[in-house]
Amino acid sequence: MTTFFDAFISYGRADSKAFATKLEARLTQLGLTVWFDQKDIPPAVDWQHQIDNGIERNHNFIFIISPHAVNSKYCLKEIELAIKYNKRIIPLVHVKSPREKIPTIIRKLNWIYFQDKINDFEASFKQLMNSIRKHADYVEQHTRFLVKALEWDRNQQQTNHLLIQSERIQAESWLKVRFQKDQAPCVPTDLHCEFICESIKNANNLMTQVFISYSDKDQDIKDKLGKTLMREGITIWKPETDIKTGIDFQAAINQGIEEADNVIYLISPNSIQSKYCQQELEHAFAHNKRIISLLIEDTEIDQIPPKIRSLQFLDFTKSNHEANYRFMAAQLLKELNQDALYYEEHKLLLVKALKWLTQNRNYSILLRGHNLNYYENWLNVNWQRLEHPPLELHEEFLAASTNQPTESYLDVFISYSRTDSDLARKLNEALQLQGKTTWFDQESIPPSSDFQEEIYRGIEQSDNFLFIISPASVNSPYCAGEVDYAQTLNKRFVTVLSIQVPAKMLHPGLASIQWIDFNRHGGDFYPNLSELVRTLDTDREHVRSHTKWLQRAREWQQSNQDTDLLLRGSEFSIAQQWLLDAETNDKQPTATPLHKEYIAKSRDAISILRKREKRRLVILRLSLTLMSTAFAAAVGFGLVAFMQWKRAETVSEGHINALSRYSLALRKSHQEFDALIEAIRAARQLQKQRRSVKPETESLVRTALHGAVSWVREYNRLVGHNSWVTSVSFSPDGNLIASASKDHTVKLWSRNGQALQTLKGHDGTVWNVSFSPDGKTIATASQDKTVKLWSLDGKNLQTFKGHQRGVRSVSFSPDGRMLATASNDNTVKLWSLNGKQLQTFEGIAAGYRSISFSPDGKILASAGSNNTIKLWHLDGRSMATFKGHKAEVYSVSFSPQGKMIASASEDKTIKLWSLDGRKLKTFPKKLAGVRSVRFSPDGKTLASASRDKTVKLWSLDGSELQTFRGHQAGAYDLSFSPDGKTLASASEDKTIKLWRLDAKTPRTFKGHKSLVWSVSFSPDGKTLASASEDKTAKLWHLDYTCSKQGLGEIRSSKTINLL
Repeated sequence: MTTFFDAFISYGRADSKAFATKLEARLTQLGLTVWFDQKDIPPAVDWQHQIDNGIERNHNFIFIISPHAVNSKYCLKEIELAIKYNKRIIPLVHVKSPREKIPTIIRKLNWIYFQDKINDFEASFKQLMNSIRKHADYVEQHTRFLVKALEWDRNQQQTNHLLIQSERIQAESWLKVRFQKDQAPCVPTDLHCEFICESIKNANNLMTQVFISYSDKDQDIKDKLGKTLMREGITIWKPETDIKTGIDFQAAINQGIEEADNVIYLISPNSIQSKYCQQELEHAFAHNKRIISLLIEDTEIDQIPPKIRSLQFLDFTKSNHEANYRFMAAQLLKELNQDALYYEEHKLLLVKALKWLTQNRNYSILLRGHNLNYYENWLNVNWQRLEHPPLELHEEFLAASTNQPTESYLDVFISYSRTDSDLARKLNEALQLQGKTTWFDQESIPPSSDFQEEIYRGIEQSDNFLFIISPASVNSPYCAGEVDYAQTLNKRFVTVLSIQVPAKMLHPGLASIQWIDFNRHGGDFYPNLSELVRTLDTDREHVRSHTKWLQRAREWQQSNQDTDLLLRGSEFSIAQQWLLDAETNDKQPTATPLHKEYIAKSRDAISILRKREKRRLVILRLSLTLMSTAFAAAVGFGLVAFMQWKRAETVSEGHINALSRYSLALRKSHQEFDALIEAIRAARQLQKQRRSVKPETESLVRTALHGAVSWVREYNRLVGHNSWVTSVSFSPDGNLIASASKDHTVKLWSRNGQALQTLKGHDGTVWNVSFSPDGKTIATASQDKTVKLWSLDGKNLQTFKGHQRGVRSVSFSPDGRMLATASNDNTVKLWSLNGKQLQTFEGIAAGYRSISFSPDGKILASAGSNNTIKLWHLDGRSMATFKGHKAEVYSVSFSPQGKMIASASEDKTIKLWSLDGRKLKTFPKKLAGVRSVRFSPDGKTLASASRDKTVKLWSLDGSELQTFRGHQAGAYDLSFSPDGKTLASASEDKTIKLWRLDAKTPRTFKGHKSLVWSVSFSPDGKTLASASEDKTAKLWHLDYTCSKQGLGEIRSSKTINLL
């Protein structure tokens, strides 16, 4: 394990040994780890190597100025290395020295004076400590990532030394930190930037954001531009590393263009004459790539190819002047960030389509399920674009994907550590060539999707769970989570040994599985691949049926065991025979309890239907007999007339019965509002009957009417949205509802369902909507990188611009004078309502998840994928950093009194913190990641929602007060009612459940057809709003007066459908 130091002391022994010893002792006394040559160079080692290593691993380089130090060649070597690594250098003046002898970089810095008998040691020491502590988080990450980068560089830049998973995300976020007010304490080295960008590239299947087309004679400016782009975290294609040995040169270049979001062309007389550059441009144009032209040297306009001439140039001809270069580089970055998501999606789909085409339209590469839906929507939105539109190949590939058989099953899910990316990529390619359909994260997760949800969906759809064994994978919490989930589904495990590990280190679910050792046959890949394919093909029909029937059973379970989803006819016979064979022959993988329950329930339903059919046939035979007798006895005209009158009456009564049965059928299929309409029609027909009807008919009408009235949910249908509803919010007085959608709009509704306004102006998904505390304005956050402020009459009052990527959340301060926004660009910003940017909070957690104002509005909390929570003063100063979670933090919540913070994490824990960053309590681990945590209104209890399908109530000492079970999938969001007596939970099972905190039976709100994103109480606690992926928001009226054991009946409970 690498040891890091807070400070390295460089000094001249002749003048400052005693002072340096005293300084080291004082720093150590305060808990700092100090590298000091008197203690940290062991006997019989290369002392220069030891010093160099100490500087690498140190956060701060302290140089003690004295005549001996400034003249020492050894001190000079130390300074030069610190400069090379861009270390934070803190100069201390101990003995005054000639200024001209002091190295230039030291002269430029502000010194701290420690002169004996001249300066107060304690006052100077305080300055030194303030310097060390300032931006300490940023400086520590600089050191940590530098050491990793040096290790990578010293090991021939092998991919197994790159950053992976959360550490890579943290590094990407760190690289993008910009200091607005203060000078940066240190800056990333070029090696930092290259290392982080290569890590990003490795995580993205070696695809890049930029391909640079240039002449070899323009290498210098190309290198400078490359470093500038990488300093911004932008990945570039580099021929020196991306053209692998044994690969055709031109094919590798073409692939580099295809797998890049953008092509940057450096225009010069040299590049105009280069046939390679012209070939690159032709290939880019042929694939509708965005080409950004940079004029780097004066060139005759008529010499420039017509296609390039028609594009607007960025003028870099004066780039030898640093100010001009920086200005034009900023313009280039602005261009690259414009519509970046579209060009990434264009590339990803193109690469899949080209791979499909190259492999003779290989069926295994076609898109399926959610991935297919995502790109079909992308094509629908973008097919009419004027600039760089989708290709015909995009359309052909999607059409082939759409027209394939509808089975949503895959052969293999590949689980691995990113350290083993090279082998994982090679296995994925090889299996696809063998006709296997694979789930591979670098190919199978659409942009902007919830990666954890996509991983779970991939495991569910796959017949086999392929795990690559290595020291990195067996120690990865992400891989362990994937194995845990696959084990709950009884998936067949197939293990591939990449690097030997002790058997005791393996996950229990993998320990008994015989691995396929890819080191056999002298490490030859293909003989080992053959063994893997044979294993995957073993008992393939059983394994595919296991996946198929489990998928059907899960769909049934997540639809609240809807009988319409049970098996019928030949399907039931096949499934029942499969289960019998599996149990009789002890086949692996074994059937899950859900398999068995689903097939048993299907059998019961079929038995009930058969009994009903027999009863119907008996009644029909009896009716036919009676009708025959009646007709035989019919004599005379009067009798015929009587029979006609009776027949009309019977027809009318039959119509009433039909309406009643139709109402009951509609209620059964959750169409409660339509069921009510049909029940009312039946009742009206009954009232019109002049003669009495059969008691059975009256009873059936009463049953239908009672059922419809007691179960009806719909409050109103608010037709307007054309895509998912992402957020729903009540106004403070509870009289208005705002809904946000992926259709780029926000809609304002009255509580009775009347559409009042449609707020148009965003150019992307609107992720979040929030009312101001006075209820007079609305703020919206969008994927188009903006936040907008609206009046209630739909007027756009202000547009807030400044984020570099989509904005996921917006929140008013409690006094309504400021807005906080959180974005995918890993920043949180604070704004005045007139659009002025007040603060940008540096060092924000990578992959933003949650922000929250304290109740008094003086503190802002942020949480995210770097496993930490940060508290900020509103002037931008970091107040505290909470470290302790082992995975990304999904939710952060202030107590109502503002004295504590609760956090929920994917590491399966809830933590309670004081505002100074002390961890007060860690609640016991759950069965799965905790998605949401909320304080009760009185601040005495906590509620949590978890992937293990439970909602739990906790006391603040960590005691579990109650567990609410009933959801059929992970719980996603929580909301307390204003009186704190009721809890609402939203789940992936498409339902919202209400829980009385003194009861165990939930009231289930049925009606959503897809995942429920969010749930919220109205201020008066009488109405609940929910938002779902099914393009609807629903309003539910509540009445708790009817039941003591569970929640009361829903009084006029109704639904707002936003289609």
